[in-house]
Amino acid sequence: RLEPTYFEKAVRLLDGDPAVAFVSCWLRAFGDEEWEWKPERCDLPALLWEDTVLTASLMRREAIVAVGGYDTEMPVQGAEDWDLWLTLVARGYRGAILREVLFNYRRREGSLSTVSWNGSGHLSLASYRVAKHAESYRAYLIDVLLHQDAETSALLRQNDEIERYIASELEPAVALRREELAALQSRLASITPKAMEHANPSQAAARIRELEAALGAVSAEVTALRTSASWRITGPLREAYGWWLRRRGAR
Repeated sequence: RLEPTYFEKAVRLLDGDPAVAFVSCWLRAFGDEEWEWKPERCDLPALLWEDTVLTASLMRREAIVAVGGYDTEMPVQGAEDWDLWLTLVARGYRGAILREVLFNYRRREGSLSTVSWNGSGHLSLASYRVAKHAESYRAYLIDVLLHQDAETSALLRQNDEIERYIASELEPAVALRREELAALQSRLASITPKAMEHANPSQAAARIRELEAALGAVSAEVTALRTSASWRITGPLREAYGWWLRRRGAR
């Protein structure tokens, strides 16, 4: 969903600078995910490692026609816009980014962007993009490699922090909750029908409800720890970090 002022500001920028062929802006995600995306550049080499331009960008028709429009022969649907920005910039056209959040983007599981970025087609799209724009990638190879190295280093640092957090806080917390859970289960089991005969029924019933509530709370907490978003999202990061550690140890 575009903010009401987006077109006004984009058109003003296009009218004010004939050299600009497309205009993008910053983005706010909502729905399954909530975050803001604020890219600063939409030229080379920035576009070689990330699509920094919105799909909903405003474009000059003559520029799109001049480069042949969207590529209809991509191996997998998705990222056609990224390919178009790369083609435009390689042909000498220039883009601009409005430094305002003017686009609200719903994120949901199973969407085209999610599938194209995280699904099996991602590598096919990446291979196709690099092959098609090989000249640009060759011209900026050092920049691309340095950027990827910085991204990898940041990933490893993040994984190290995650592993430390899991080992120092999450795993001990889970162990503690499991001990509490076992203790509560044992206490519940000790309240037998025979013991009930010598107890105040109302007090015994209240105690059972109390123990059952505590048991449910601890069980829910253990489940929450194991199924939390952070645990699931960082799964690939933990796997990548483990692979890197094994590689480093094999040297």
